[in-house]
Amino acid sequence: MAALGELRELKRQERILVNLASKISDQLNRLKVEELALVSKIRIEEEDIKREDLDLAENDVCHVKKEESEKIDDFNALVDLSIPGPSQFHEEMEEEEEEEEEDEEHDDLTSFITELTQRNSK
Repeated sequence: MAALGELRELKRQERILVNLASKISDQLNRLKVEELALVSKIRIEEEDIKREDLDLAENDVCHVKKEESEKIDDFNALVDLSIPGPSQFHEEMEEEEEEEEEDEEHDDLTSFITELTQRNSK
């Protein structure tokens, strides 16, 4: 009879251990699912950070290129102002000649009027 009591006790302990093993297995599966979800979130956040870093880097590059372009434009504008090209030089020379001719015509006209005035006053 003692053997029968021991057998019943062992069966009860076996059921308890099987039940416990099942609960531990379920908990382990839940933890694995939670771990996968956390790893997925971490990867998404890392990708977002990389995208933000790339966007910032692209913005920096665009900003630097824009500044360089503006500096080049400013430099070209200064060069255009300070060093006349052949056509610009030729145009300036023609303008000066025209101004001199106009001044001469004005001087001639002034001389003529002065001379007329002097003759009329005599």
